[in-house]
Amino acid sequence: LKFFRGPLPRCYFRAMACGRGWNAAFEADMDAVLERATSKLPGVVVLAKRGDHVYHKAFGFADVKAKKPMEVDTPFRMYSMTKVMTSTIALVLRSRYGEPSPDDEVSKFIPSFGRDWHIVEEATHADEAVEVRSLITGRTEQVSFSRRKAVGPMLVKHLMSECSGIGYEVSSDLDVLLGNALGTKRSFAISNALRQQICPTLYTSGCILGHDLTVAEFCDAIATAGVLSTEPGTISYGLGATVLGRIVEVVYEKHCGYKPLRNIFKELLFEPLGMSTACFFDKGLAGRLPTLYGLTRPQHADPYVVNAEDSIPPHEPPYSNQSDHFCGPMKYDSGDTGSVMTVADYSKFLECLLGGGSGPNGETVLPVEVVDELLRCRFNGLNFNTAHGTNNGMSNDGACFSTGWVTQEPGPGTPKQNYWSGYANTHFRLYVDDGSYIILGVQCMDHSGTGFVNKALREPCIQTFLQN
Repeated sequence: LKFFRGPLPRCYFRAMACGRGWNAAFEADMDAVLERATSKLPGVVVLAKRGDHVYHKAFGFADVKAKKPMEVDTPFRMYSMTKVMTSTIALVLRSRYGEPSPDDEVSKFIPSFGRDWHIVEEATHADEAVEVRSLITGRTEQVSFSRRKAVGPMLVKHLMSECSGIGYEVSSDLDVLLGNALGTKRSFAISNALRQQICPTLYTSGCILGHDLTVAEFCDAIATAGVLSTEPGTISYGLGATVLGRIVEVVYEKHCGYKPLRNIFKELLFEPLGMSTACFFDKGLAGRLPTLYGLTRPQHADPYVVNAEDSIPPHEPPYSNQSDHFCGPMKYDSGDTGSVMTVADYSKFLECLLGGGSGPNGETVLPVEVVDELLRCRFNGLNFNTAHGTNNGMSNDGACFSTGWVTQEPGPGTPKQNYWSGYANTHFRLYVDDGSYIILGVQCMDHSGTGFVNKALREPCIQTFLQN
């Protein structure tokens, strides 16, 4: 792989997908891990595959209060596990029509982005101030801030690699909770507060998809505010894939006629791969989606599980993450956080990558060069060597975010892998050299700052998968 020049042939991917399975202890070991995890967390579905061996089981509850059990066909809010699919579709459009190129300026597709941008951050004796409210603590305060002009333009590759400068406001809230360990200087919260002065109902982490805006209107509101949390090209995990989704709409309309992003996903990914449960919005999801939970932490104990809206103080606009996918405006097609599906349907996307872009009947769904770029791409000129990057396990010469997920090359005791998570702690790992993967379906947000879900569920599942 390291020395191969050009796209890998389909026969290579098919050969890798025929690796051996796991040992006889795997199923019992994984059962034990998940029984322990669901003694502390509400419910989980795990789908793991290696060679011809498949593990697909549900544990715990989809609704704790109603004692409704989790089922293997339960759909999940995938949130940021949507990002890699948005990058996939952008790369498919480039393979067909020559655009968007990763090095294109965003303003080529979204004219409102053709402006001067300013990076804002907390500064004690600055002339400007804005009211900032913490999602986690509920405290509101006036925060003084400075602004400086961004040096370079925002590029498409910045959106794909979450280096756009359009970060989630909750990162600054977590930074304060962790004693400024992320080094954000409140920039994520300040920039979002300034955007909300332009549009009060704009994104918050308590109202992720409930805005009464289209993605085009959303992007124009971001551009009108003109503020960023970092220089474009520096890790600033957040809404880059939302803007990328708008570019997908623009390019698709230019060459094929207008469709909203949800229908482009359906045409280019969901239907060709047989992902029958995958969607962005559907009134029929009421009663089918699991209850969305959150973790709250007393002073001297482990976090405990409550309904997500009860894990944070009262919220304005009203907390809507429980129901955004099946009621409310249902018009904000987010390439960042929008998708819902079962873990079995998400596995069909991973299977397509392992198959070199082939669909369930052997037909070509993704060009092999798109698969190759998704699995191996590392964009030049990006900066992950920040406290925010390090906290997410990234560095300039190690694991890095690109094409909507983390790409990590093999190291001592660590296989090559591509992975990412969603806000409610869904997670997947794809081990392409081994032809294997594991997907975790769970719906529990963690604002405790303790990494509790990671310790109780994700780490022991991945360790068990790799050891066996």
